Amino acid sequence: MGRQNRIPKTLEDKLSDIEEHLYLLRYHMSHLNEREAHLKGLVAELRILVCFSSGTEGLLWRLADKLDVSDKVYVHFLGSLNTQHPLSKGLDLDLLPPLCRGGEGHPQIPPNHWSLKYMLKKGDAIIVLGKQLTHEYLIKVIAQQMGSAHEDEGLEEVLVEMRDIFVTGVQPYIPILAADADLTLEVGSRVLDKAERKLLFVRKGSFPIRRKKMNNQNERTLVFWLKHEHRDWTTNSNGYNFGLFEKPGISANAVKHLDRTIELKFSGPFGQLHFRRPIPRCDERGLQVVITWRDSEVKLYLNGKLVDTVP
Repeated sequence: MGRQNRIPKTLEDKLSDIEEHLYLLRYHMSHLNEREAHLKGLVAELRILVCFSSGTEGLLWRLADKLDVSDKVYVHFLGSLNTQHPLSKGLDLDLLPPLCRGGEGHPQIPPNHWSLKYMLKKGDAIIVLGKQLTHEYLIKVIAQQMGSAHEDEGLEEVLVEMRDIFVTGVQPYIPILAADADLTLEVGSRVLDKAERKLLFVRKGSFPIRRKKMNNQNERTLVFWLKHEHRDWTTNSNGYNFGLFEKPGISANAVKHLDRTIELKFSGPFGQLHFRRPIPRCDERGLQVVITWRDSEVKLYLNGKLVDTVP
C-alpha cells in the first residue's frame, strides 16, 4: 500500500507509540551490558525516536513540537571538532566525551542548558579515520548496518574500525549511545507528562486483554498484565491510572494508589465487581491480573495467587 493511501495516525496513536518505544528503550538500556542484542534494540529505538530517516523526522521531535515541549537538558557539551586546527590534521580516532549531566562531566567543559535535538544532530560523537560522526549519524549507521533497522550486506569502514577498538573493556560508542538514550528518556517523559496534564492522555503501559475457554465449558477467564515505563511503579508512592479498557461484553479499569494498592473494576456478564488489594511482589514483567467466572462465583488472582472469591 502506498503512503498516499495510508490513514493518518491520531495524536493519541502517536502518544501511545512513543510510550511503547520509550519503554523498550529503557528496557534495552538497563540490559545493555548483558548481550549485543540489547545494543541493537537500543539503537533501533533511538533511530525511531530521534533520527531523521526515510523523509520523516524522529517521533520524539514531532511530538515535542506538537505539544510545545522543551528539549533542553542540563549537560556538559563539547560541541564539534575544529577540523581546521593543526592538531586535528590526520586524526584517526578521537573519542569525544559522552553527553554528561551537569556536575558529572569534565570541569573544563561547563554545563549548560542545551537542546538535545541540536546536540544529537550537530554535535560530534566520535572521530574515526578523520571522519566526524554526529550522534544521529552514529545511531543510524549502527542501526542500519548492524541489523536492527535492516541487515546491510556490508559495513562502513569507520564501523569496522570502531568494532576493533575497546576502551576499558567496551567499544567506545557504547557509553555515548547509553548517554543519548538516557537523555532521550528524559525528554520523552516530558512529552508524556504534558500529554497527561493537557490532553488527559492516560499512560496505559502494556495491558493486553484476552479471553479464553477453560476445560470447564462453563468457566471463562480474563487475563492481562499491568506494566509501566516507571520500573518501580509497583513499589513507589506514586499513583497511576491505567485507564478503561473495553472488549465486547466486558470492560476493566485499573488504578494504582499511593498506598501501593491496586484498585480493579470489572463489568461483564458477572455484573459489576470492585476489588482493592495490596500489590504483591512483581518482577520486570509487571503485575498479572486474572479473573475467572462461572455461574456460581468469580475469582481474582494476582501474580498467580488467589486473593479474592465473590459468590
